[in-house]
Amino acid sequence: MSLVKAFTTVSDVEEREYPQHRSYPKAISFKELPGWDTFDAGKALKNFESLFHSACFFHHHSQTRRRGQWHVDKAVNAYRDCFDAFKRDSSFPDFDIKKWLRTYFQPYEYRANSLGTTQSSETFFTGYYHPVLKASKTSTGDFKVPLYSRPEDLIVLEDLGVFRSDLAGIRLAGTIKGKTLCPFYTRREINRGVLAGRNLEIGWVQNPLDAFLMMVQGSGTLMYTDGTQKTFHYDGTNGHAYTSIGKELIAQGVIPSNECSLGAIRLWCESASQDQMMTLLEKNESYVFFQESQAPLGPEGAIERPLVPLQSVAVDPNFIPMGTPLWLDIFSKPGSLMSYQGIGVAQDIGGAIKGPCRADFYCGPGQEGEQKAGTLAQNGHLFLFLPQKLLPQDIL
Repeated sequence: MSLVKAFTTVSDVEEREYPQHRSYPKAISFKELPGWDTFDAGKALKNFESLFHSACFFHHHSQTRRRGQWHVDKAVNAYRDCFDAFKRDSSFPDFDIKKWLRTYFQPYEYRANSLGTTQSSETFFTGYYHPVLKASKTSTGDFKVPLYSRPEDLIVLEDLGVFRSDLAGIRLAGTIKGKTLCPFYTRREINRGVLAGRNLEIGWVQNPLDAFLMMVQGSGTLMYTDGTQKTFHYDGTNGHAYTSIGKELIAQGVIPSNECSLGAIRLWCESASQDQMMTLLEKNESYVFFQESQAPLGPEGAIERPLVPLQSVAVDPNFIPMGTPLWLDIFSKPGSLMSYQGIGVAQDIGGAIKGPCRADFYCGPGQEGEQKAGTLAQNGHLFLFLPQKLLPQDIL
């Protein structure tokens, strides 16, 4: 969600690491895109509102204000030209989205290389969603678990690349004590009430796991007991390292690795004692803070535009520019509710999304989105479309 927005549900299930010393996108033909020939271009234009969000992003922004991420001017200008043509031509009834891609873009496939050894070009896909939770504006009854807005004394440097180019993509957070930047409070310390009494609560929910997952997803909508609702999105973290609770349960032998899913984690938490569940959740010292969003029911991505279910994708912006169209080929897998072949759009980022062969697919809001995201943990292929005016070195 963010240079460190740990949006992905399945970062709680399985996080894969890919070598990133050297990564080279390879130009391919459109015919090599899996499913290109059978892709329904008419249906795509109707459904792919995410492309219009990218058009607005490139037209109005050369950087994302909240995330501290930027693109070089040459790349921004090249994408802007392509999307200006999209906005102009898509109003005509005979507009063909595949023709637009062929006219303005060149497809590329990443192949991760480490010390000269070619690795698999397959991408590991996970899913994330937008929680919708019952909440109270006060701590009352069963509503005892607070969610917080960002404390004023939390300092977040979203990308140290603004200070030194060799630190690009590294995030640092803490608080000033004296004249020194020191670590902020851990999840355990916050759970023990260190932020209480500072009027930071955006609401109280019933279940610690639900609060935890809203932080992992980086956004959520709170349905208050007084009948009102508000949507919130990521507004920084405490800066501590993210730890996968799914990996913890696998390491403890509680859940077999091939059966670990969000559903399995929920079942374990429901059967565990409160102390056992809190001990597990506090293995992840990272803690996310929120700010109110103007989106009616859904999250904003890193491009500060609404995410679109089954279209928007979180990627590593060190390898794939925000806003760029993608081609996805997510393999089918037994037990998964998700497979996909067609256009996606890079519109978000996430703490567990590192490297060119890692992606997080936005599956939508509420229980349906959670069910889809909770089963999506499978391989596939990801291709990016670069404007014909650009070469790979222009974005890396």
